[in-house]
Formats: sequence, C-alpha cells, structure tokens
Amino acid sequence: DKEDVVDVKALLLPPAPHPLDSINCTRSKFSVSYSRGALEGWVKQPSPCCAAASMAGAWNAVMRLHRSAPDALSHLEAVPIFADIQRELTMAKQARLERLLGAPLEPLKTQVIAALAAEGKRLGGKNDEAA
Repeated sequence: DKEDVVDVKALLLPPAPHPLDSINCTRSKFSVSYSRGALEGWVKQPSPCCAAASMAGAWNAVMRLHRSAPDALSHLEAVPIFADIQRELTMAKQARLERLLGAPLEPLKTQVIAALAAEGKRLGGKNDEAA
C-alpha cells in the first residue's frame, strides 16, 4: 500500500534547498516535529468526504490505531454520524421555522417537490435534474 510509505521531509518541509530559504527567515534555527501516530492513523479521502476522513483519522491517531488495523475507523463509519448530526440540525431548524410561522412546513415541501417534478427536477442531489 503506497500510503504507508510517507516521505516525511517532502510532506512537512517547503520545496527549497533549505527550509529557511523559502520563508525569508533570519532565525538561526529551524525545527519541525510531527506525530507518527497521526500520520499512521490518516485516512485517505476517496470522495469529497473530507470531514468524515478527518474525523476517522483523528480517532485512529488518538486511539493509536494504524488506518489498516481491524478496529480503525474509516470515512464509512464517520459519514453516518455526520448524517445523524445534519438530520438533527435540519429537524431543529424546521421545528423553529414552524413555530415562527405558526404552521407546518410539510404542505410547502410537498408543493415544492411537485413543482420541481413538473420541471423534470428533484430536490437535492448533484446532477442536472437536481434543484
């Protein structure tokens, strides 16, 4: 697995003959530190799910798990957690709107979905048919 071979110098230092050359620094010393555990817990992002991959990588680093360990988390375990959080936030915002309006939003949602369907579109998504 190529992800296991990390060129730490290339990853952490700026591209220059000497790190200080690229940052115009007059200091006489330069130091970089890193966490091998954080690098080993890192989870590759196979899609635009960077929050889930970041959370999984952070968890793996804290738990001292290599990303290939059987108990390590991946983005697949983190995405449902974020989906639940988003669902709860959406429900709370909908409840607040309904309280402020003094009426349920479901009839409006039904009308919006019907209007979009009449145009050959649907609510949400990424393709041309999405609104």
